[in-house]
Amino acid sequence: MAFTREISRLMFGLLLVFFIIVGSAGYWAIVGADSILLREDNPRLVEDEASIQRSSIYDADGVLLVENVDSDDGFPERIYYYPETFSALGYFSFRYGTGGAEAAFNDYLRGELLEENFNEVIQQDLLHQPQAGADIRLTLDLDVQQTIFDAMAEYRGAAVVLSVPDGAVLGLVSLPTFDPNTLDEDWETLIEAEGNPFFNRVLQGQYQPGGMLQTPLMVAGILSNQPFDTVTANADRTVEVDGRELGCAVEPDAPDLTYSQAYAYGCPFPFSLIASQMNPTSLQNIFGAFHLNSPPIIAGYVLDNPGDEAEATPEATPELSLVEDIIGQGELTINPLGMAGIASAVINTGNAPQPYLLDAYQDTDGAWITVAAPATNTPLMTANAARRLRELMINNTSIGASVNAANNDLTIGGHTALAISGDETQTWFIGFVTLEDNRGAAVAIVLEDTSDASEIARIGGLILESAANALRDSGN
Repeated sequence: MAFTREISRLMFGLLLVFFIIVGSAGYWAIVGADSILLREDNPRLVEDEASIQRSSIYDADGVLLVENVDSDDGFPERIYYYPETFSALGYFSFRYGTGGAEAAFNDYLRGELLEENFNEVIQQDLLHQPQAGADIRLTLDLDVQQTIFDAMAEYRGAAVVLSVPDGAVLGLVSLPTFDPNTLDEDWETLIEAEGNPFFNRVLQGQYQPGGMLQTPLMVAGILSNQPFDTVTANADRTVEVDGRELGCAVEPDAPDLTYSQAYAYGCPFPFSLIASQMNPTSLQNIFGAFHLNSPPIIAGYVLDNPGDEAEATPEATPELSLVEDIIGQGELTINPLGMAGIASAVINTGNAPQPYLLDAYQDTDGAWITVAAPATNTPLMTANAARRLRELMINNTSIGASVNAANNDLTIGGHTALAISGDETQTWFIGFVTLEDNRGAAVAIVLEDTSDASEIARIGGLILESAANALRDSGN
């Protein structure tokens, strides 16, 4: 009897283990399959991703910017060729995923959006041939990128250039940046690095506007038929902001200035006097008309920041007076891409085109398929106000803070101004260049921790000249 009991216990134990194994296998095969497959330490994910023939990225002129090459370990290596494009292209990593344009157009680069023909279905599904992505061509112009990068190499900040009237992004640089070729090795250092190189200042940055708000205020004055020849005595006076003094972008030749002259020199004091004639609702309506609180985006872009989420500049001090709001030192912050949109509207009858970055992709037969530019324009001002503001900004390159942007061979307009951000001063430039047939380009630049208005105007002029050359060479 004892022997029979032992046999029964053994059988029961074996059956229990059997049912546990069957139950576990059933769970992981049916219920928990996805959780296993999606685990970061699942090597099959890396192997599956590595089996995809990720495609190449070109600039608008067909210059190869990024491609996969075979490596010794059997995994394809992603090679980025031009440091000037790193901040716009982002990164691709088997370990850390994608960012920038690599993330925005990931479905093209992986081949998810291509229409498969019968042969490809046979090759991929039946013969287990690797999935192949589609090469893409961006609107970026490498020469424009290099001009921006070289001119801003010593600074921290952002610059973006838009083609007008279509809205194609000719240049996009955020500094500091990172090297995607060494991303895996440098990741832990990069996410803790000063200046947050993963933070795309063009797309994510929210900056104190300072004197940049003088542009919408000038438009408001145009629409209300305000005389810009009214003289303000001692217009070069500074305005106190949270214990600091905000003054003209450059010192004017004389202390008494008209509003158009104050605009040219980037002087805040005359504009601060508007506070006595305006209420907060009216001011909010003016800034709201320019969509300063809802800047444009580039279609498809993923703005997740892998580092600690941080703004490019300290937050504005809350509950300041109407004077601070008017001179751009209140709670309102602005974005470089949004400011480029305002500059583009000045030469586009008051309408800001929707920015876009994807120009074309290759189909499965190797033909380039052009991606239609967005048809959306955002009205920011009337055509008459745009014309008047255009004249004022062109005048700014003959007197005042933007004279270094002038070019004898080009029609350039600009506005340069300062802003206070915490303990730092930052410098802004927005401008445009016009070509034949109502074509042109617009730029917005912000440099952190500097008050050198003459230098940012010089940089703006170089960038606009490069953009004009790119547009002429392309014939667009």
